[in-house]
Amino acid sequence: MKPNVLFILLDAVSADKFYGNKKTSVTPNIDSLIKKGTYFSQAITTAPSTIPSVASLLTSLYAFECVIKDKNVFTINQKVKSHIQNFADYGYHTYATFQDVIIFLGLGKIFENAEPYPVSLKLWNGLGQTTIDKLHSKDFKEPWFYYLHVYDLGNTGDPIEQRIRDGSPEIRDKKFGSNYYERTISAMDVWLGKILQHVNLENTLVVITSDHGSETGYHDEELEKIHDKNIQKRTYETGQIFKVSHKIALKFPKPLLPLRKKLSGMYKNRSHDVVKQRMRPELEKIGKQKLSPYRRRLLEQSAGGTATLHDERVWVPLLFAGCGVPSGQIISQQVTSVNTLPTIAELVGLENEKIGHGISLVPLIEGKKSQELPVFIEYGANMPIFMADTVIGIRTSQYKYFRDKDDPKKKVHLFGLENDPLEENNIAEKMTEVVEKMENYLKNLHGDNRFDYEETDEKTDNAEAEKVERELRRCGYI
Repeated sequence: MKPNVLFILLDAVSADKFYGNKKTSVTPNIDSLIKKGTYFSQAITTAPSTIPSVASLLTSLYAFECVIKDKNVFTINQKVKSHIQNFADYGYHTYATFQDVIIFLGLGKIFENAEPYPVSLKLWNGLGQTTIDKLHSKDFKEPWFYYLHVYDLGNTGDPIEQRIRDGSPEIRDKKFGSNYYERTISAMDVWLGKILQHVNLENTLVVITSDHGSETGYHDEELEKIHDKNIQKRTYETGQIFKVSHKIALKFPKPLLPLRKKLSGMYKNRSHDVVKQRMRPELEKIGKQKLSPYRRRLLEQSAGGTATLHDERVWVPLLFAGCGVPSGQIISQQVTSVNTLPTIAELVGLENEKIGHGISLVPLIEGKKSQELPVFIEYGANMPIFMADTVIGIRTSQYKYFRDKDDPKKKVHLFGLENDPLEENNIAEKMTEVVEKMENYLKNLHGDNRFDYEETDEKTDNAEAEKVERELRRCGYI
């Protein structure tokens, strides 16, 4: 019998808030699992937002290769083979539990058994126990591959009063972290420990990673207060007139569906414009202050909600444990998230079918030397309406490079990561030979590809898209 796979994706966890001396969270269970397994301390995701990064993770393709879009949302291209299908082909029963706000991503078509949960559900108020119950369920047929997407850090988009009222004890106690983000990780750790008590590492491979990081993990007390004010300003309350008209519109007969979509679209565009106008003065205020580039970036993200390709967003944890994985091993060589699923496949004994750009990390785990490859990164939003910065780039251990997707002469940034880990000093004009080298990487990776998403005429209902937008905005992701 092949080993089971427990794949835990902790949404929005930055790598140095998961492991290392820069975190203030209390994580004895995560620390213990790292000692029992192999941890990659320089894993880079391909995109800074959930939808493109998860699509890339499951297919080992870059977002522009595996994501399609309609007017409202992005979703996984079902014509592309995923690693999950590969596991199913080898007799695995595949299960997924994920937040309902990303149901349009298409995980229900990829996993044999997919179950969304409301975003209000966290490990500490039901999701943890539900997960334990699933692991003991007779419906869980071996060998199984279980994808658990934990959305607990979505609470950082809630007002403080709600966080304190609905959160776990750890969130209310500063000894568990210097900010709400880190205290939430401490709370998650408690339940990760409880879940892992029900997992036999001899016949189960446990993998923990994240889709992307988050700037809120780096907020000090002042930034937290500013962020909480921004949360209030970004909140858009649906008016009573809309609530009544929307309820009526939902009852429209099929011939009137185009009108229903038009009405919903008008509301969605209005809510977006209203919030944008509200936050514009905040962004202008930030622009007038004398700030370090790093702090300015954190403030602008809080006010504008736009993700970037800086390391606080694309540097993620990656941990393998169980099934004979060497214990106590920290690998510092840079790797990319597209290699995660091919590595799992080899560790559990599947023939490593070539899918996408992924290559197995097993040689590194076994202590063999392997050439470090540059990692392609691209800006990708959770919804088309928020594609503000269409930038692509390359990251190596030494440099971070990104520029405009269509024009290599626009938005050009180059940072020396060894001497400038906060990415504050753009050295592109000084280091033209490095810029040229990075451009060659891009050309060798994709030739003359324009990095454009495939488009579809299938239209997601505007009302559903507005619901997704509202939740993503609440969490500070847009």
